[in-house]
Amino acid sequence: MKSLEKVFVSNERLIQLVEDLLNISRIESGRLDLKFKPSDLSQLAQSVVEELSGNAKKKGLVLEYKPPLKPLPLIKMDEEKIRQVVMNLVDNAIKYTKQGKIIVSLEQLKNNLKFSVADSGMGIKSDDMVNLFKKFSRGTGTFLVHTEGTGLGLYVARMMIEAHKGNIWAESDGVGKGSKFCFELPIKAWSINHL
Repeated sequence: MKSLEKVFVSNERLIQLVEDLLNISRIESGRLDLKFKPSDLSQLAQSVVEELSGNAKKKGLVLEYKPPLKPLPLIKMDEEKIRQVVMNLVDNAIKYTKQGKIIVSLEQLKNNLKFSVADSGMGIKSDDMVNLFKKFSRGTGTFLVHTEGTGLGLYVARMMIEAHKGNIWAESDGVGKGSKFCFELPIKAWSINHL
């Protein structure tokens, strides 16, 4: 059974790498096809948390979704692409957290919806912060915790969020103090040429 599980994990990793490379190629050549439709970001975030809760449990981590205090408006987005971003950020939090908890939350800030995933993991050196969302970039020491990373996930996430006219960033008080990854997407209706 263990061997079969390893084959499955390796296969999933390879599929993700190919998908990331294809997305980068499409983005950089201006051929990224986004299918915008009114979508519920809260429902999307909750389903990703449910899907990844097994991975968190295996590591003895608490993975919690804090729903917004009041219902959020639907926003026009490519659900599949934003799901990929949310999945990547939550999955990273699980990979780089040895103990404690991971909190996923959503809130409305005036004209934007803000998604956050906060963890009690290894934290980020201030020197690494500027390169986090660059292609093939990985934080110092991350390879010791998770050897299989390619340094493409956050770059792809940034490209996807920017393609939605949003922004993405990370916050951390330093090594060993956890980190928080956030993105904001505009609520305002898109012009007809974006649909």
